Amino acid sequence: MDFSANLLLRGVGSALAGYWAPGPYPIAIFRGWVGGIVSVDGSHRSRFRNRAQAFYYIVVILLQLFPYALCGGAGVNIGLAHVHHDGCYAGPRWLGIPIEAIHDAARIFILAAPLFLIASLFEFYAS
Repeated sequence: MDFSANLLLRGVGSALAGYWAPGPYPIAIFRGWVGGIVSVDGSHRSRFRNRAQAFYYIVVILLQLFPYALCGGAGVNIGLAHVHHDGCYAGPRWLGIPIEAIHDAARIFILAAPLFLIASLFEFYAS
């Protein structure tokens, strides 16, 4: 459930927000804020107090950060390709968006999907 929510809700949401280039920035700020909050455990102690917990926390955050950044970047690329008609995506369009930009976004999602899966597996099985 964590994997599918990360990919379908948050990953696609990042891409949709990225369609308007400034959109991913508030999302990134929010994720950083949440990351800071979860760096403290339920007992209100820092996860950085010992190496094992610090390593686990940093790896989980990085494993989730990479695919989120890829999905947001795919959305930004589609948004910019839609606006710049004379850019590197000068070819057929679908709803004003270059087909090749859509293909690039699909390839990015194919790359992001296993990264989201690895992040979810590590988060739940390494804890």
